[in-house]
Amino acid sequence: MGAGYYHTIALNSQGRVFCWGWNPFGGCSVPGDLAPVVSVAGGRFHTIALQANGAVRTWGGQGNYSFPVSPPPSDLGTCTRVASGYLHCLAVTSTGAVRAWGFNSAGQCNVPGGMSCTEIAGGYSHSIAIRADGAVRCWGESGASTTPPSDLGSCIRVAAFERLSIALQASGTVRVWGAEPGSAYHPPTTLGLCEVIAAGADGGMAIRRPPDTDGDDVADYVDNCPLIQNPDQSDCDGNGVGDRCEPWIDCDQNNALDVCECLENPSLDINRNSIPDACECLADLVISHEVNGADLGALLAFWGPVNPALPGADINTDGVVNGADLGYLLNAWGPCPN
Repeated sequence: MGAGYYHTIALNSQGRVFCWGWNPFGGCSVPGDLAPVVSVAGGRFHTIALQANGAVRTWGGQGNYSFPVSPPPSDLGTCTRVASGYLHCLAVTSTGAVRAWGFNSAGQCNVPGGMSCTEIAGGYSHSIAIRADGAVRCWGESGASTTPPSDLGSCIRVAAFERLSIALQASGTVRVWGAEPGSAYHPPTTLGLCEVIAAGADGGMAIRRPPDTDGDDVADYVDNCPLIQNPDQSDCDGNGVGDRCEPWIDCDQNNALDVCECLENPSLDINRNSIPDACECLADLVISHEVNGADLGALLAFWGPVNPALPGADINTDGVVNGADLGYLLNAWGPCPN
Protein backbone atom coordinates (compact mmCIF):
# COMPACT_ATOMS: atom_id res chain seq x y z
CA MET A 1 0.00 0.00 0.00
CA GLY A 2 0.97 3.61 -0.50
CA ALA A 3 -0.63 7.02 -0.43
CA GLY A 4 -0.10 10.38 -2.05
CA TYR A 5 -1.64 13.63 -0.89
CA TYR A 6 -4.85 13.03 -2.83
CA HIS A 7 -4.69 9.42 -4.03
CA THR A 8 -4.21 5.86 -2.78
CA ILE A 9 -2.07 3.10 -4.29
CA ALA A 10 -2.34 -0.65 -3.72
CA LEU A 11 -0.65 -3.84 -4.94
CA ASN A 12 -2.42 -7.14 -5.36
CA SER A 13 -0.73 -10.50 -4.83
CA GLN A 14 0.31 -10.64 -8.51
CA GLY A 15 2.16 -7.31 -8.30
CA ARG A 16 -0.49 -5.36 -10.20
CA VAL A 17 -0.90 -1.69 -9.21
CA PHE A 18 -4.27 -0.07 -8.52
CA CYS A 19 -4.72 3.66 -7.87
CA TRP A 20 -7.78 5.71 -6.94
CA GLY A 21 -8.55 9.20 -5.74
CA TRP A 22 -8.30 12.70 -7.21
CA ASN A 23 -6.49 12.39 -10.53
CA PRO A 24 -6.11 15.84 -12.14
CA PHE A 25 -2.47 15.27 -13.16
CA GLY A 26 -2.31 11.52 -13.80
CA GLY A 27 -1.09 10.15 -10.47
CA CYS A 28 -3.72 7.39 -10.73
CA SER A 29 -3.11 6.69 -14.44
CA VAL A 30 -1.10 3.47 -14.09
CA PRO A 31 1.06 2.81 -17.19
CA GLY A 32 -0.19 -0.10 -19.26
CA ASP A 33 3.29 -1.51 -19.76
CA LEU A 34 4.13 -1.60 -16.04
CA ALA A 35 5.86 -4.84 -15.05
CA PRO A 36 4.95 -6.64 -11.78
CA VAL A 37 5.62 -4.32 -8.86
CA VAL A 38 6.85 -4.97 -5.31
CA SER A 39 6.66 -1.51 -3.71
CA VAL A 40 4.83 1.81 -4.29
CA ALA A 41 4.74 5.34 -2.86
CA GLY A 42 2.94 8.57 -3.66
CA GLY A 43 3.67 12.30 -3.67
CA ARG A 44 1.45 15.31 -4.22
CA PHE A 45 0.09 14.23 -7.61
CA HIS A 46 2.58 11.56 -8.64
CA THR A 47 3.30 7.89 -8.02
CA ILE A 48 6.55 5.93 -7.91
CA ALA A 49 6.80 2.14 -8.21
CA LEU A 50 9.59 -0.42 -7.83
CA GLN A 51 9.19 -3.26 -10.29
CA ALA A 52 10.14 -6.82 -9.37
CA ASN A 53 13.06 -6.59 -11.78
CA GLY A 54 14.52 -3.68 -9.77
CA ALA A 55 13.58 -0.96 -12.27
CA VAL A 56 11.85 2.21 -11.01
CA ARG A 57 8.87 3.83 -12.77
CA THR A 58 7.14 7.17 -12.07
CA TRP A 59 3.98 8.79 -13.43
CA GLY A 60 1.74 11.76 -12.73
CA GLY A 61 2.44 15.47 -12.40
CA GLN A 62 3.30 18.16 -9.90
CA GLY A 63 0.12 20.23 -10.07
CA ASN A 64 0.45 24.00 -10.19
CA TYR A 65 4.25 23.66 -10.42
CA SER A 66 3.54 23.06 -14.13
CA PHE A 67 5.87 20.19 -14.85
CA PRO A 68 5.43 16.40 -14.91
CA VAL A 69 7.07 14.22 -12.31
CA SER A 70 10.73 13.76 -13.17
CA PRO A 71 11.60 10.33 -14.59
CA PRO A 72 14.21 8.30 -12.72
CA PRO A 73 17.84 9.13 -13.55
CA SER A 74 19.03 7.20 -16.60
CA ASP A 75 21.92 5.73 -14.59
CA LEU A 76 19.79 4.71 -11.59
CA GLY A 77 20.24 0.98 -12.11
CA THR A 78 18.62 -1.77 -10.04
CA CYS A 79 16.94 -0.66 -6.82
CA THR A 80 15.62 -2.22 -3.62
CA ARG A 81 13.53 0.62 -2.09
CA VAL A 82 11.52 3.61 -3.29
CA ALA A 83 9.90 6.51 -1.45
CA SER A 84 8.34 9.86 -2.24
CA GLY A 85 8.29 13.32 -0.78
CA TYR A 86 5.84 16.07 -1.67
CA LEU A 87 7.49 16.90 -5.00
CA HIS A 88 10.53 14.62 -5.08
CA CYS A 89 11.34 10.91 -5.35
CA LEU A 90 13.92 8.69 -3.67
CA ALA A 91 15.36 5.23 -4.25
CA VAL A 92 17.94 2.92 -2.68
CA THR A 93 20.06 1.11 -5.26
CA SER A 94 21.22 -2.47 -5.02
CA THR A 95 24.56 -1.16 -3.71
CA GLY A 96 22.89 0.73 -0.84
CA ALA A 97 23.37 4.17 -2.43
CA VAL A 98 20.53 6.68 -2.07
CA ARG A 99 19.40 8.62 -5.14
CA ALA A 100 16.91 11.51 -5.15
CA TRP A 101 15.37 13.56 -7.96
CA GLY A 102 12.58 16.08 -8.54
CA PHE A 103 11.84 19.49 -6.98
CA ASN A 104 14.89 20.50 -4.95
CA SER A 105 13.89 23.82 -3.37
CA ALA A 106 15.57 23.11 -0.02
CA GLY A 107 18.22 20.56 -0.90
CA GLN A 108 15.97 17.55 -0.32
CA CYS A 109 17.55 15.90 -3.36
CA ASN A 110 21.13 16.69 -2.31
CA VAL A 111 21.97 13.29 -0.86
CA PRO A 112 24.99 13.27 1.50
CA GLY A 113 27.87 11.21 0.18
CA GLY A 114 29.42 8.10 1.64
CA MET A 115 26.22 6.46 2.86
CA SER A 116 25.09 2.86 2.48
CA CYS A 117 21.41 2.78 3.42
CA THR A 118 18.54 0.34 3.94
CA GLU A 119 15.45 2.58 4.29
CA ILE A 120 14.33 6.00 3.00
CA ALA A 121 11.45 8.46 3.34
CA GLY A 122 10.55 11.90 2.04
CA GLY A 123 8.69 14.84 3.59
CA TYR A 124 7.58 18.19 2.23
CA SER A 125 11.09 19.48 1.65
CA HIS A 126 13.37 17.05 3.48
CA SER A 127 14.52 13.45 3.17
CA ILE A 128 15.47 10.73 5.66
CA ALA A 129 17.51 7.53 5.39
CA ILE A 130 18.60 4.73 7.69
CA ARG A 131 22.23 3.82 7.23
CA ALA A 132 23.42 0.21 7.28
CA ASP A 133 24.48 0.66 10.92
CA GLY A 134 20.95 1.70 11.96
CA ALA A 135 21.78 5.41 12.34
CA VAL A 136 19.36 7.95 10.87
CA ARG A 137 20.50 10.73 8.51
CA CYS A 138 18.34 13.66 7.36
CA TRP A 139 18.87 16.41 4.78
CA GLY A 140 16.95 19.18 3.06
CA GLU A 141 15.12 22.10 4.67
CA SER A 142 17.12 23.11 7.74
CA GLY A 143 15.36 22.93 11.07
CA ALA A 144 14.04 20.50 13.63
CA SER A 145 12.81 17.96 11.05
CA THR A 146 16.37 17.33 9.84
CA THR A 147 17.90 17.12 13.32
CA PRO A 148 17.32 13.64 14.81
CA PRO A 149 17.28 13.38 18.63
CA SER A 150 20.73 12.87 20.07
CA ASP A 151 19.51 9.80 21.97
CA LEU A 152 17.88 8.17 18.94
CA GLY A 153 18.86 4.52 18.97
CA SER A 154 19.35 2.13 16.08
CA CYS A 155 16.33 2.32 13.77
CA ILE A 156 14.64 -0.04 11.33
CA ARG A 157 11.92 2.17 9.72
CA VAL A 158 11.48 5.87 8.89
CA ALA A 159 8.59 7.99 7.63
CA ALA A 160 7.98 11.70 7.08
CA PHE A 161 5.12 14.15 6.68
CA GLU A 162 5.20 17.87 6.02
CA ARG A 163 8.17 19.09 8.11
CA LEU A 164 8.14 16.26 10.66
CA SER A 165 10.08 13.01 10.85
CA ILE A 166 9.22 9.62 12.38
CA ALA A 167 11.48 6.68 13.18
CA LEU A 168 10.88 3.20 14.55
CA GLN A 169 13.74 2.14 16.78
CA ALA A 170 14.90 -1.48 16.78
CA SER A 171 13.48 -1.69 20.30
CA GLY A 172 9.99 -0.99 18.93
CA THR A 173 9.77 2.58 20.28
CA VAL A 174 8.38 5.25 17.94
CA ARG A 175 10.15 8.61 17.90
CA VAL A 176 9.03 11.89 16.28
CA TRP A 177 11.02 15.10 15.78
CA GLY A 178 10.31 18.43 14.17
CA ALA A 179 7.17 19.09 16.26
CA GLU A 180 6.79 21.20 19.36
CA PRO A 181 7.13 19.15 22.59
CA GLY A 182 3.75 17.98 23.81
CA SER A 183 1.99 18.67 20.51
CA ALA A 184 -0.53 16.28 18.97
CA TYR A 185 2.07 15.21 16.41
CA HIS A 186 3.95 13.19 19.02
CA PRO A 187 2.89 9.55 19.58
CA PRO A 188 0.48 8.83 22.45
CA THR A 189 2.17 7.91 25.72
CA THR A 190 0.12 4.68 25.71
CA LEU A 191 1.30 3.60 22.25
CA GLY A 192 3.68 0.92 23.46
CA LEU A 193 6.10 -0.99 21.23
CA CYS A 194 5.37 -1.09 17.51
CA GLU A 195 6.43 -2.94 14.37
CA VAL A 196 5.17 -0.69 11.54
CA ILE A 197 5.03 3.10 11.06
CA ALA A 198 3.63 5.31 8.30
CA ALA A 199 2.85 8.95 7.68
CA GLY A 200 0.02 10.87 6.05
CA ALA A 201 -0.25 14.50 5.00
CA ASP A 202 -0.78 15.73 8.56
CA GLY A 203 0.11 12.96 10.98
CA GLY A 204 1.69 9.63 11.69
CA MET A 205 0.39 6.17 12.45
CA ALA A 206 1.78 2.92 13.83
CA ILE A 207 0.86 -0.72 14.29
CA ARG A 208 1.59 -2.08 17.73
CA ARG A 209 3.83 -5.09 18.16
CA PRO A 210 1.69 -8.14 19.05
CA PRO A 211 2.30 -9.97 22.36
CA ASP A 212 5.05 -12.60 22.43
CA THR A 213 4.79 -14.25 25.85
CA ASP A 214 7.71 -16.66 25.50
CA GLY A 215 10.01 -14.14 23.82
CA ASP A 216 10.91 -16.30 20.81
CA ASP A 217 10.10 -13.59 18.24
CA VAL A 218 6.94 -15.40 17.14
CA ALA A 219 3.77 -13.53 18.06
CA ASP A 220 1.37 -15.38 20.35
CA TYR A 221 -1.45 -15.29 17.81
CA VAL A 222 0.55 -17.41 15.33
CA ASP A 223 2.84 -19.28 17.78
CA ASN A 224 2.06 -23.00 17.88
CA CYS A 225 3.52 -23.20 21.39
CA PRO A 226 3.14 -19.70 22.90
CA LEU A 227 4.37 -20.43 26.43
CA ILE A 228 7.59 -22.25 25.52
CA GLN A 229 10.24 -20.84 23.18
CA ASN A 230 10.17 -22.58 19.80
CA PRO A 231 11.42 -20.10 17.18
CA ASP A 232 11.58 -22.72 14.41
CA GLN A 233 7.86 -23.60 14.93
CA SER A 234 8.60 -27.29 14.30
CA ASP A 235 5.46 -29.48 14.25
CA CYS A 236 6.41 -32.87 12.88
CA ASP A 237 2.96 -34.44 13.24
CA GLY A 238 1.23 -31.42 11.67
CA ASN A 239 -1.44 -31.12 14.34
CA GLY A 240 -0.96 -27.41 14.91
CA VAL A 241 0.78 -27.89 18.27
CA GLY A 242 4.52 -27.26 18.26
CA ASP A 243 6.87 -30.11 19.06
CA ARG A 244 8.20 -28.08 21.98
CA CYS A 245 4.76 -28.43 23.60
CA GLU A 246 4.51 -32.14 22.81
CA PRO A 247 7.56 -33.76 24.39
CA TRP A 248 6.03 -37.24 24.18
CA ILE A 249 5.52 -37.52 20.40
CA ASP A 250 6.69 -40.43 18.25
CA CYS A 251 6.59 -38.97 14.75
CA ASP A 252 8.29 -41.90 13.06
CA GLN A 253 5.95 -44.36 14.89
CA ASN A 254 8.70 -46.76 15.88
CA ASN A 255 7.48 -47.04 19.49
CA ALA A 256 10.40 -44.95 20.73
CA LEU A 257 9.95 -41.34 21.77
CA ASP A 258 11.54 -39.11 19.16
CA VAL A 259 13.23 -37.02 21.82
CA CYS A 260 14.90 -40.09 23.27
CA GLU A 261 16.27 -41.00 19.86
CA CYS A 262 18.27 -37.78 19.69
CA LEU A 263 19.79 -37.36 23.12
CA GLU A 264 21.86 -34.33 22.13
CA ASN A 265 19.01 -32.21 20.73
CA PRO A 266 19.26 -28.97 22.81
CA SER A 267 15.91 -27.68 21.56
CA LEU A 268 14.23 -30.50 23.52
CA ASP A 269 16.18 -30.06 26.74
CA ILE A 270 14.41 -27.28 28.62
CA ASN A 271 16.62 -27.45 31.72
CA ARG A 272 19.79 -27.77 29.62
CA ASN A 273 21.21 -30.80 31.45
CA SER A 274 21.84 -32.81 28.24
CA ILE A 275 19.08 -35.27 29.14
CA PRO A 276 15.99 -35.05 26.87
CA ASP A 277 12.95 -33.69 28.64
CA ALA A 278 10.77 -36.63 27.66
CA CYS A 279 13.22 -38.98 29.34
CA GLU A 280 13.04 -37.12 32.65
CA CYS A 281 9.35 -36.29 33.22
CA LEU A 282 10.45 -32.91 34.56
CA ALA A 283 6.95 -31.77 35.49
CA ASP A 284 6.49 -34.70 37.90
CA LEU A 285 7.47 -32.49 40.85
CA VAL A 286 6.11 -34.80 43.57
CA ILE A 287 7.62 -37.94 41.99
CA SER A 288 4.36 -39.83 41.49
CA HIS A 289 5.19 -40.96 37.93
CA GLU A 290 2.33 -38.83 36.74
CA VAL A 291 1.92 -35.11 36.10
CA ASN A 292 -1.28 -34.10 37.84
CA GLY A 293 -2.93 -31.67 40.22
CA ALA A 294 -0.41 -32.37 42.97
CA ASP A 295 2.39 -31.15 40.71
CA LEU A 296 0.35 -28.12 39.69
CA GLY A 297 -0.26 -27.23 43.33
CA ALA A 298 3.43 -27.59 44.14
CA LEU A 299 4.44 -25.33 41.26
CA LEU A 300 1.94 -22.63 42.22
CA ALA A 301 3.00 -22.81 45.86
CA PHE A 302 6.57 -21.93 44.89
CA TRP A 303 5.71 -19.28 42.25
CA GLY A 304 8.35 -16.58 41.90
CA PRO A 305 12.11 -16.72 42.50
CA VAL A 306 13.50 -20.24 42.87
CA ASN A 307 13.01 -21.64 46.37
CA PRO A 308 15.61 -24.16 47.60
CA ALA A 309 12.76 -26.19 49.09
CA LEU A 310 11.61 -27.17 45.58
CA PRO A 311 14.11 -26.02 42.95
CA GLY A 312 12.56 -28.40 40.42
CA ALA A 313 9.52 -26.10 40.15
CA ASP A 314 11.75 -23.92 37.97
CA ILE A 315 11.46 -26.45 35.15
CA ASN A 316 13.34 -24.42 32.57
CA THR A 317 16.01 -23.31 35.08
CA ASP A 318 15.73 -19.62 34.24
CA GLY A 319 15.81 -18.56 37.90
CA VAL A 320 12.09 -17.97 38.37
CA VAL A 321 8.95 -20.10 38.51
CA ASN A 322 6.56 -18.46 36.06
CA GLY A 323 4.21 -18.96 33.13
CA ALA A 324 6.82 -20.78 31.05
CA ASP A 325 7.12 -23.49 33.71
CA LEU A 326 3.33 -23.62 34.10
CA GLY A 327 2.86 -24.03 30.36
CA TYR A 328 5.39 -26.85 30.25
CA LEU A 329 3.66 -28.63 33.15
CA LEU A 330 0.20 -28.38 31.58
CA ASN A 331 1.46 -29.70 28.25
CA ALA A 332 3.08 -32.68 30.02
CA TRP A 333 -0.11 -33.54 31.93
CA GLY A 334 -0.74 -37.27 32.38
CA PRO A 335 1.33 -40.40 33.04
CA CYS A 336 5.07 -40.21 32.64
CA PRO A 337 6.27 -42.19 29.63
CA ASN A 338 9.11 -43.90 31.46
